[in-house]
Amino acid sequence: MLSREAILAVYKQGPEAVVELVGRLSAQLDAVDGRVKALEDRHTLNSHNSSKPPSTDSDFVFARPLPEGASHLTQTEEFENQERQEAGRTARAQRRELEVDGDTRPDS
Repeated sequence: MLSREAILAVYKQGPEAVVELVGRLSAQLDAVDGRVKALEDRHTLNSHNSSKPPSTDSDFVFARPLPEGASHLTQTEEFENQERQEAGRTARAQRRELEVDGDTRPDS
């Protein structure tokens, strides 16, 4: 960062000195803009748009809520979950039948 005194010293040297200073500062600004863009582009890379492995993805990059009715479970996990739910319904129904009959012990 140039101090006020340094800027005034260039100003006193005349218009050509000011034009040269502005040109150098503009070139530095262009270089910094290029570096920032390159860093931003690199930051947005993930396994979906580059050859990076999924293990390098940040969780927050794709942390989107699931659509309504969607599940985070795989199809196999969904199937196993449904089987467990069905087994639970069956066991509860059998228990109710036993309670109606007055016997709370399952048949052995």
